Amino acid sequence: MRLHALALAIVLAAGGAAIAQAQDAPKPDAAPAAAAKDASNDCDGGTLQIVECIGKLTQEQDKRLNKAYQETLKDARAEQRDPLKTAQRAWVKYRDANCDYYHQGEGSISRIEAEQCMYHMTKARADELTDGETK
Repeated sequence: MRLHALALAIVLAAGGAAIAQAQDAPKPDAAPAAAAKDASNDCDGGTLQIVECIGKLTQEQDKRLNKAYQETLKDARAEQRDPLKTAQRAWVKYRDANCDYYHQGEGSISRIEAEQCMYHMTKARADELTDGETK
């Protein structure tokens, strides 16, 4: 009987330790959520300050996009280069027109929405051309 009680105590202790360890472990969703953090949400102040802050973030992503585009173009096979150039030109026109839609909205919030549009779209295209390497 003492052997059964000892075995039960060991099983319960091991199970309790496993539960405690599982509760302390980081949640699987924690890393993707941190990686998906939107830097443009860290901009604060009045409309002008927010627009300027997001504009700086967009400039960083635009530099990243230009570098990724040049590298992709360089690495592309000859028959891929013209379609890539055509796609990039079309994408720039689409991005500009799409974000202009937000800029034409009402009130000062439209300026922020338009700048966020430029940031998000530019970052997404840079991510696409760098095979998803976000920065």
